[in-house]
Amino acid sequence: MRKTISIQGDLWDTISLRELGEERFMSALLEVNPAIAHIVVFSGGTEVNIPELEVLPSTPILPPWKVNQ
Repeated sequence: MRKTISIQGDLWDTISLRELGEERFMSALLEVNPAIAHIVVFSGGTEVNIPELEVLPSTPILPPWKVNQ
């Protein structure tokens, strides 16, 4: 597991976007950082654990009229 240092004003979703590429991994960040999960807006200099995630490529969800075109 790697670590990063927060920037003043960071939120969990902004750290997730910056470090993991998408905001949706915010819950994974919270799981590996229980001691600081109560923080809403970070001050600069807080050490945050970044989990190693296996991200599978997402399949776009198409409406029925676009399937098999």
